[in-house]
Amino acid sequence: MSDDRADCNDLRDDLAAYALGALGADDAVVLERHLEGCESCNARLRWLSPAVDLLPATVQQRTPPPSLRENLMTTVRAEAAAAEPAREPVPARESWWAGFRGLMLRPATGMAVLILLVVGVGAGYLLRGSGTAEPTTALVKAQPLNNAVPVSATLERSGDS
Repeated sequence: MSDDRADCNDLRDDLAAYALGALGADDAVVLERHLEGCESCNARLRWLSPAVDLLPATVQQRTPPPSLRENLMTTVRAEAAAAEPAREPVPARESWWAGFRGLMLRPATGMAVLILLVVGVGAGYLLRGSGTAEPTTALVKAQPLNNAVPVSATLERSGDS
């Protein structure tokens, strides 16, 4: 028996599913590639076409019961939950602390935090100064307006205020 005949035998059952549109995408690609060069399978597909076209007209159409969808979805959810590995929820406080602790345990992160702290303290000290300020005095004189009493004031500044 030749390879072409072996391929035809292997793909014969797929022809009906292909005609109904129920064949998977990968299998459909393989079958379409085979159909390009196989007249025997093309003839069988043409032979199945009238039955495929007649099938919807011969089967009585029924409306499914309203509970069918909910029952089906309940089954699907139960099977999905059984297939998924169980995960225990982590309380929000623990997950935040665990993430922070993990971040702080990394050497590069710890070193960066230490450097930023030292630079911040140093910059604050330099911007503020030594903390001792000498009193500053400024003399302000105002020019008298018409028939106004001359006024003078002294402003003093001491400390950081």
